[in-house]
Amino acid sequence: MEDGIKWYHALFIVIFTFTLGFLAASAPKCINETEKTELVVVEDVYYSPSYTVIVPIGKFLTTRVVPAEYWVYVTYKGEEYGLGGSVVYNLYKDKVGQKVTATIITHEYDNQTTKTEVILPI
Repeated sequence: MEDGIKWYHALFIVIFTFTLGFLAASAPKCINETEKTELVVVEDVYYSPSYTVIVPIGKFLTTRVVPAEYWVYVTYKGEEYGLGGSVVYNLYKDKVGQKVTATIITHEYDNQTTKTEVILPI
């Protein structure tokens, strides 16, 4: 093993593989998923245009484009959800304060937790 992989590299790979396997096996499993249509309130919208930043790399200067951000914030049962994307933003930017129809997907897991997704129609 002098010219190949050192023993400590091989040991690291084995431990890393077992750790990933353990984490994947202990992840909570979804036991139920429900989908329904409800009214949500469009609370706020946010837009940040794209811009360019000059970044020094060694002796050279290069440019980096920071992409635009588009967010629509809705409230469902007292919880605020942020939905990103230019398509959703452009459809709902004029509906702040209004109720709109959304698809609500609720995931229930085997460790008694739930996760709720809000999807606005496009």
